Amino acid sequence: MPIGIIDSGVGGISVMKEIKKILPNENYLYLSDTKNAPYGTKNIEEIKVLTENSVKILLRFSCKAIVIACNTATAAAVEMLRSKYKNVHIIGLEPAIRPAVRDFPGKNILVLTTEATQKTIRFKKLINSLSEKSNIICITTQKIVSFVEEGMEGSPALVSYLKKELYPYRKIKFSAVVLGCTHFPFAKKAIENALSYRPVFYDGGAGAAKRVKALLVRDGILNHQGKGGETLWLETEFSKYGRKISKI
Repeated sequence: MPIGIIDSGVGGISVMKEIKKILPNENYLYLSDTKNAPYGTKNIEEIKVLTENSVKILLRFSCKAIVIACNTATAAAVEMLRSKYKNVHIIGLEPAIRPAVRDFPGKNILVLTTEATQKTIRFKKLINSLSEKSNIICITTQKIVSFVEEGMEGSPALVSYLKKELYPYRKIKFSAVVLGCTHFPFAKKAIENALSYRPVFYDGGAGAAKRVKALLVRDGILNHQGKGGETLWLETEFSKYGRKISKI
């Protein structure tokens, strides 16, 4: 029984890497919804439908756990999916704002997200619960997704875009930067270059990986084969993104 990973593109590979570090013997199915990418610019109801469609596809393969490796899809759909599919573990991604606030109380924390994530009730509740503990500034950097999907995460064009988006905050020194989209970890170097200094980065990948392991251990369904597991890449529509499997 494999572990399923869902994302609208290649961003979830950053999450799969974290899971594989601590669960190397598991088999994985990575589903990239290339037909409907990106999710970050869509409305919440549409994201719910698309995410559930991906879950249904992975359930055909008898996945014992499904990771929604997309902050946008998690914020929009994870609660609904958990209530409908109670016989499978569904693990979501949440921007790692809590650990950033814990490590830097009272400091300046930058949160980068997609457009859709910031509109969700789940995200707003998270920010409201932590806003008094640190100076949290949230901005959307949706275009990072496109740069990563096109293999341009190290390009001068991305740095130029980020400098423009960050310009209003140029007088603020951020102690931490929370990467609120699974595509964003691939753009760390560009973000550093745009800021002109190196903050501490946080993303939800490691936390999601620990949660997956904890659930599988609790239920006694770890894969104990003596060799590394296999990974199968699935796409809802054939695209050039398949080449990105080399990142796994």
